[in-house]
Amino acid sequence: MKKPTLTFILFCFISIAYTQVGIGTITSGSSLVSDIDSVNSNNVVLPTVIISNNSLEINASSDSQWLNVPDLTTTFTVSENKIVKIDWTLFAGQANSSSSSGFAQMFTILEVNGVNDVASSNYFPMIHNPGGSNYRLLMNASKFSHAINLDAGTYTVRVKVLAASFLGSTNSVEIGSYIDNWVGAGNMTAQEKLNAASNKLLITF
Repeated sequence: MKKPTLTFILFCFISIAYTQVGIGTITSGSSLVSDIDSVNSNNVVLPTVIISNNSLEINASSDSQWLNVPDLTTTFTVSENKIVKIDWTLFAGQANSSSSSGFAQMFTILEVNGVNDVASSNYFPMIHNPGGSNYRLLMNASKFSHAINLDAGTYTVRVKVLAASFLGSTNSVEIGSYIDNWVGAGNMTAQEKLNAASNKLLITF
């Protein structure tokens, strides 16, 4: 009777000692790293920053509705509930040559899956200072940011603008890059000018 009891006690002692070896340590063979990689890479598929190659001209006599900003549209997929951050930059300048000042009262908004997200609406002003041939050059750069809580699914996001009123000499506004005649930018390439002055869209989470 004593031998089996002694053998049982010895077995228990060895089991406890073996179990305690792993406490407070990380084993290199753990699947934790691959699990983390899987979670991070599968949560959402996002594009890099979008830089527009085109500009939008809004005319006082014909445009009084929400208009799509060229190129600033993207589609992405979220595989689980996520807060997605959307940042966009718009450049505005007076498109008509003028020797007097002008003002355009504009707004910008995000359209998500075909519906305007009212909470993302922002004021987007344009003030023109007379400057001869440089009237279209980088007059105003405005940056906007909005966070949306999205469920799993595929989403198309589009940046839109609306010109509510034109005052002073302003009758046409250009939203976007103008890279042909930058004063003092002779050492910049066309791509460098475009990167610096173009409308942009970035989505992160």
